[in-house]
Amino acid sequence: MDACLATLDLSRIASDAGLYVSGGGDSFLILVLYVDDITIFGSDLDEVLKLKRALATNFEMTDLGETTTYLGLEVSRNRANKTLNPLPITLHHRCSSPLRNGRLQRGYPLLSLLVPTQSLRRHR
Repeated sequence: MDACLATLDLSRIASDAGLYVSGGGDSFLILVLYVDDITIFGSDLDEVLKLKRALATNFEMTDLGETTTYLGLEVSRNRANKTLNPLPITLHHRCSSPLRNGRLQRGYPLLSLLVPTQSLRRHR
């Protein structure tokens, strides 16, 4: 995958093995690779489509359309402002059912009696 993306002028970011970028200034492409999912962001729709076609010639792919969730976070798109915003974290459909069944959907935070600078040691 890394070699293929390099031939498409995408460079991997040193601090994140799954993040690739291309371009600079006003024109850019960002490709996020997580296990078997790819999310592509770009400033030019034609360049995004060109990248998707190039990837499809090298890999078996299914286009799932625009991103609505990413790693359990819902994503909101504002086309007028050209922004993507993660929505506040809510109970995702994967965890809401077990929480409901366990009657934990109305969890309340508990006050900790530990002092933040306190060191703990094993009792003998």
